[in-house]
Amino acid sequence: MFYNDKLKLDNDLLPYLGHIHVSKIDYNLIDTFIAELHAEKGLSQSSLKKYVVLVRKVLKEAERDGTIDHIPTLPTIKRTENPRPWFSPEQYAVLLETCRSLRDNPPERTEFDFGELYDFIVFMVHSFLRPSEWKLLQNKHIRVFSDDGIDQLVISVPNSKTKNAKGSIDSTTTEVAADLYVRRSCLVMMAGTTICSLMTSRTGPMRATGFQRCSSTWLRRRD
Repeated sequence: MFYNDKLKLDNDLLPYLGHIHVSKIDYNLIDTFIAELHAEKGLSQSSLKKYVVLVRKVLKEAERDGTIDHIPTLPTIKRTENPRPWFSPEQYAVLLETCRSLRDNPPERTEFDFGELYDFIVFMVHSFLRPSEWKLLQNKHIRVFSDDGIDQLVISVPNSKTKNAKGSIDSTTTEVAADLYVRRSCLVMMAGTTICSLMTSRTGPMRATGFQRCSSTWLRRRD
C-alpha cells in the first residue's frame, strides 16, 4: 500500500500539485487534476478514486499538524455501470422455444441431450447464479424448504463473488428451480447414477457429450 501510494505521489501528484501550498488545495484543483490524469493515462474509475483517497490522506495529515483547519470537499469519482449481458424477454422466449424444439425433434445422428440443456438454462435463470458459480455446486450446497406450500431452494454458493463470514452466501431460488431440481434428482435416483440425466449404456461405459460432462456438475456429488 505504502509503495503504491509513494509511486502516485512521486510520479503524478507532486509534479502536478507539489508547488501549491496545501492550504490552496480545493475541489476544483483536484477535479482538474483527475480530469487531466484520466485524459493522459486513461485510468479506470477505481484507479482515479485511489488518487482522491491519497489526496485526502495528505490533507488529513495537514489537518492533524494544524497546517489547515479543515479538509475541503473533494470530487467523487462516479462509477460507470457495467451490467452483465442479458436476454430480453423476447430473446429468452425464442431461446427456450428453440431448445424445446431441438429436445422434441433432435437432429439425426446426434447424442447431445437438448432436454438437459433446456433444464440447465431454466435452472440457471431461476436460481440467479453467475456462470462462474454453478461449476462447483454440489448437492450438499442445496436444501429444499417450503414457504406457504411453495417449495424453494436455498443454495450456499461455494465460490460466490459476494461472501459472508463463512466464505459463502445463501441464495434463494424461485419455485421453478426447486421443481426442476427435485424432478432431476428423482430421475437421477431412478437411473442409479448421480450425474443429471446421464445413463450408463448396457454395452459399455457411460457416454457423455462435452456439454453434459460440464453442465452436469451442478448435480454431480451428493455429499
